[in-house]
Amino acid sequence: ALQTNQFAGGQSGEHLGQFGLADAGFPLQQQRALQGEGEKHRGRQATVGEVAVTAKSLVDGFDVLETGQCRSHRRQVRGRRVVSAELYRRSGGGDMLDLIIRGGTIVDGTGAARFRGDIGVRDGRIAVIAPSIDETAAEVIDATGLVVTPGFVDIHTHYDGQVSWDDLLEPTSGHGVTTIVMGNCGVGFAPVRPGREEWLVQLMEGVEDIPGTALHEGITWSWETFPEYLDAVASRRYSMDVAAYVPHASVRAYVMGDRGARNEAATPDDIAAMGRIVREAREAGAVGFSTSRTLNHKARDGEPVPGTFAALDELQGMADALVAAGGGLFEVAPQGLEFDRPVFLGEVDWMAGLAERSGLPVTFAMLQNELNADSWREALDVVDRVNDKGGRMHPQIAARPFGMMIGWDGYRRTPMTY
Repeated sequence: ALQTNQFAGGQSGEHLGQFGLADAGFPLQQQRALQGEGEKHRGRQATVGEVAVTAKSLVDGFDVLETGQCRSHRRQVRGRRVVSAELYRRSGGGDMLDLIIRGGTIVDGTGAARFRGDIGVRDGRIAVIAPSIDETAAEVIDATGLVVTPGFVDIHTHYDGQVSWDDLLEPTSGHGVTTIVMGNCGVGFAPVRPGREEWLVQLMEGVEDIPGTALHEGITWSWETFPEYLDAVASRRYSMDVAAYVPHASVRAYVMGDRGARNEAATPDDIAAMGRIVREAREAGAVGFSTSRTLNHKARDGEPVPGTFAALDELQGMADALVAAGGGLFEVAPQGLEFDRPVFLGEVDWMAGLAERSGLPVTFAMLQNELNADSWREALDVVDRVNDKGGRMHPQIAARPFGMMIGWDGYRRTPMTY
């Protein structure tokens, strides 16, 4: 939320500590903001060109530290009628303000009603929020008719390949988003055995309908392990912060090879090996672990995503690995959420058990359609019960209806619309 005297390092630790994350600076240093050189955090000087504020995402309690967009990107953002309060360039000294964002409609992230006012920034801090600021500033942004907010956190993206070639990460960067989380739904591009890159591409192409030609041409494949993937991403500078889950499908295929790809049952040795990779990834900066269990997620060859039929001991093993690494998020695309109420509610039950046993925050997709119109109400009853007892469950919902394009090229998929 926008707060006066909020330093660029933020105070996100109090919030992210609730998730069991090892370092409160999410996702700057150990948590890998991947914003590029010169990052400072936790009560120190702001990077030139940026101011950070603590913001709250659409999932209650998912608080993160955000860094702002570069000056060159500001005009693009303003052109789309959004101004984020962290847009800032230090331009001069003395006691005068460095920046005033004047006349905008302020939505401060606290849940309070929107109001019209000015925001003043000095030395990397939000110095004042008031109906009108009479002081002068080195730079003034006229936000009349615009909305001024903390940066948005997009908690569910699939930029895992695009980070290899697109520093702006469009189109998301044009919509007021300052942090993205990728690696959702158990799919991504690390870890990867040499020679298995094509398999991961066709997996992502099938699940998320991202053209394989773009992935082939854009991805550099300069990594094998997940920490090496984070290093490759960290070597670039982006228009916003980037965080990533370690994906179940990649881990399973890396450890089990074709057995994992065919969704064969994991042995105790397999689970232990996968757990070591998950722990290594978390310690290197992954924000958690993701898995997909929905039958609508299929590779280009029609095979379900590895991990779709994983037994509970395998899933608990991955949760244990996160706990051993200091905590992290456990993200799930559950079975049955489209059409099958009993299956979906069964998924909610095991996720509730995992949240209670592990203490990890569990976040999962929750949808509604005409064939499964009310199961979300029953799922929220379970969520409330777990959270009332101290657990952490956070459903993810779509902000608008969405659908699928159906054509001859998609004949391997199950046709469905929402």
